[in-house]
Amino acid sequence: IDDDQEFTVETDTVDMVKNLKFEGSEINQKFLDYQLYMMSMNDKATKYREEIKKLQDAEGDHTAEIEEYKNKMKELNPEVQAYWDNIIKNYSETLLGKLIKMMKDIDIPEPPKDENGNITDSLFQYKYYKAHYFDNIDFTDSAVLRTPIFHQKLENYFTRVIIQNPDTINKEADIVIALADTNEEFFQYTLQYIFNHFTQSNIMGMDKVFVHLSENYYLNGRAHWADTAFLRKIGERVVKIKPNLIGQKAVDLKMVKTDGSWTSLYNVKAKYTILYFWDPDCGHCKKVTPKLHELYEKFFDKGVEVFAVFTQVDKEKWEKYINENAYTDWINVYD
Repeated sequence: IDDDQEFTVETDTVDMVKNLKFEGSEINQKFLDYQLYMMSMNDKATKYREEIKKLQDAEGDHTAEIEEYKNKMKELNPEVQAYWDNIIKNYSETLLGKLIKMMKDIDIPEPPKDENGNITDSLFQYKYYKAHYFDNIDFTDSAVLRTPIFHQKLENYFTRVIIQNPDTINKEADIVIALADTNEEFFQYTLQYIFNHFTQSNIMGMDKVFVHLSENYYLNGRAHWADTAFLRKIGERVVKIKPNLIGQKAVDLKMVKTDGSWTSLYNVKAKYTILYFWDPDCGHCKKVTPKLHELYEKFFDKGVEVFAVFTQVDKEKWEKYINENAYTDWINVYD
């Protein structure tokens, strides 16, 4: 529904699309023409593939005929692209033109080469593709959100195009959200998608993305649609997990050793510190602790230390267990 607010639609259920007719809406007729054209091109491609399959299964040498059909298939793509370009040129300000433009791939130039023809930047095409990925999207027109294309491109970008590293995602999220900030609906949709996707991610470390988006968009008032209860919940979670993000220095633990003296996590002077929370009655711990101790003995000389925290209250049982199993060489502590 574009500028033409009043028009009629007629069809026959024998074939809904092929019998479709519009009166009073040029843009809908053009969209129908586009659909019929794409159906005809798909029919041609299917026919060529079927002919190739028949020739491949037939006896004798049919190489020349197969190549002829393959060439015909190759010719379809530039024909379709030319058709798309014509729509984009003549209907650039309509939803149809914007829809087709969104579906077009970015034209990526050849990578730079030196005087000997050697590529000087092996990542040039990837970086160009990433930098221009959203060039064909009109972020000022919220009608674009009513198509499936934008969501597909957004999802593809954040799951396949960029590296799944929280620092990279935070940087790219800010760039894409800034592009979407020209339109209120675009801004809300884009921010909510990125926030929800990475809040539910199963990839380790993505809680850093949650903290970044929470602090820079939700908790500072930019997400005006979020209610007080939701913002309070986000704020509480940020307070809990921010000090424990991967890459942060862990909060110091001041605890008691078996001899009654105090020590702390920050007192450990080692190249690598393994912080291990456990107790002797834990089924998983009974399997893991011996393996961890083997690694400790193997790599202690290379700068590895274990800060083993007993999580329960039966001090005698704990001390008996670590003495019987010779786990006294690493740092044993409890609260």
